[in-house]
Order: sequence, then structure tokens, then C-alpha cells
Amino acid sequence: MNWTPEALKSFENLTSKIAAELVFAQPGKDEGLIPVYSLLNELNESFPEVPVLTEALDGLLAILGTHLDEARPFDRPLLDRLGAFTIWVDNAFTAFSAGQTPPSFEPVSTPASAAADSEEAEPAPGGDSAEEPFREFDCLLQLNLSENSELMPEFYAEAVDHLGQTEAAVLQLEQNPEDTDAINSIFRSFHTIKGVAGFLGLIPINRLSHEVESLLDLVRNGQRSLDGTVIDVVLEAKDVLSQLVSQVGLAIQDGIEPSEIVPVSGLMRRVVLAAASTPAPADSAPETTLPPTPPPETAAGPEATETPSTAPVVPFPQAAAPATPPPATPPPPPPPTTPP
Repeated sequence: MNWTPEALKSFENLTSKIAAELVFAQPGKDEGLIPVYSLLNELNESFPEVPVLTEALDGLLAILGTHLDEARPFDRPLLDRLGAFTIWVDNAFTAFSAGQTPPSFEPVSTPASAAADSEEAEPAPGGDSAEEPFREFDCLLQLNLSENSELMPEFYAEAVDHLGQTEAAVLQLEQNPEDTDAINSIFRSFHTIKGVAGFLGLIPINRLSHEVESLLDLVRNGQRSLDGTVIDVVLEAKDVLSQLVSQVGLAIQDGIEPSEIVPVSGLMRRVVLAAASTPAPADSAPETTLPPTPPPETAAGPEATETPSTAPVVPFPQAAAPATPPPATPPPPPPPTTPP
């Protein structure tokens, strides 16, 4: 298949949505079961020409379909398989981006007794159950220095440099949250660390960087506002990655293999929640009801200060209309004249 930038972007968006849906998935619960099935099916239909992907998806879809048909919730074996798939598909994305074919997906196997126990177990109370999908990433770094003797020192030097750039860019954002160059710089740093860590099999570094990268991608595309929550989780991720990268440095310089687990599950959950949330808009100011405007005062004339009279007002008599004169009586005729 020809992996165009558009195809890679679509692939990454779908796999990020699958990982986000799995954040709250718990054994014995069915929340998210249908969305995960739908997204996996969409991924399968979108890339039918990638055999290594369809082979991995066919098995997952068959198991999820059985759960849906029998109205069964998530169980531990299924969640472990889905968790392993999210790791594999992220490494597959790195391989596809480089024009390579990733190895086939190999799901984790869970003993039958452990599976039975997990189906009947109640979710742990409190916040621990919400971090369950990421618990598998709380693991020791496996460096395999004998196989990666050349690449590991390069990764260490590059990671230290990118983490330093990230801290400087965050300081710029605190001064100017609209600085797109700083946002893009942080995104590129986490993207680079994620890709190389995935290639080297540094699972905690790869997975944490992936979640932060997805959050920053939303910010730089205008789908998520840059606020204090985003800055806080980015800085915390930078600190956690610095601890993990320091373990790589000790192994390279002093031959001390990692012996302490640096937890990442709680932070990964907070990053995913930050990506899924939208900052609340600023509260609008309450409407102020102004008192009615008093009528304008009339300028007082000299008479205005006088006390009005309480005497009854007598109407001015009106003149009667003149009577119509009677018709004039005609004068009597003159007497007749007597001849002499």
C-alpha cells in the first residue's frame, strides 16, 4: 500500500481514538465495548490492503463480536489483548511512516486461571481502576544494549536535547500562549522521542510520548485550547521522560541496567483526559438590572414654588349666543292721493 500523508493521518487518528476509548474500560464493565468494536471495524475497512493489519484486526473483531453477541462485558484477557494491540499498532505506524512492514501482531497470553479470576473480580475502588488500561506500561525499560549499541547512545543524546528544548518552549508559551512556533517545537520533540523509542522497544517512553503528542496535535490544530491543564501535563511528562532517559544514560555510561520502575499510567490517564476535555468558557458577567431612569425634572418657574390654591375652580361664564332678530315688518303702504 502507498502510505500517503493523508492515509497516515487517518490511521493515526483512528488508533488514537481506540486508545482513548480504552482509558475507562474495566473488567466486568461493558462501557466502551461497542465504540471500540466500531472503531476497530472502521480501521479494518479503511486499510484492507495491509495484510499485517487486517490479520491482527480479524482476531480482535471476532473476540469482540462474541462478547457483543453474548452480552458479555470486558474481561482481563480481552483488555490485555487490546492493550498489546495499541502498543503494536503504534510501532506499526512508525514502520509504515518509514516505508517498512512491521512484524505480525502477537497477542499476550493469559493463564486460564488468571482469566477466570479477572472476570469475577470487582474493579478496585477509588481512582486506581481508572488507570488500569495503562498499568501494563508501568514496567522496566528493556534496553537490549547488545543489539542497539549504536542507536541507543544516539537516542539518549537526542532525547536529552529535545527535553531541554521542550522546557524552553513551555516557558515561551507561559509568556505567550499564541506562540505557534513553540507549540510546534514541543510537538516535534515528543513525536521524535516517541518514534525512536518505539523502534528501540522502550515501551514506557514510547507510550507516554505518544499520548502527549496526540494532545499537542489537538492544540496545534485548534481542536483544543492551550490552558494550564495542558501545560501542567506537558511539564510533568517532560520530568517523567527525563527520569526514564536518565536510566538509559546510566546504562550507556556506567553499564547500570534499569532496576526501578518509573510509573507512567497515572500521567497517561491525565493526558488522555486533558485531550478529551474542553476548557470551560469564561463565565459571562451577570446581567445588571438598572433602576428606571427618573423622569427629567421640569425647570421651575416663578409660580412653581407657590402653594396651589385649594378653592374650587369656578368656570368662567361664557356669553350667551346672540338671539336671532325677528324678521322686519314691512312698512304700511302710503295712503291714496285724492284728486283736487
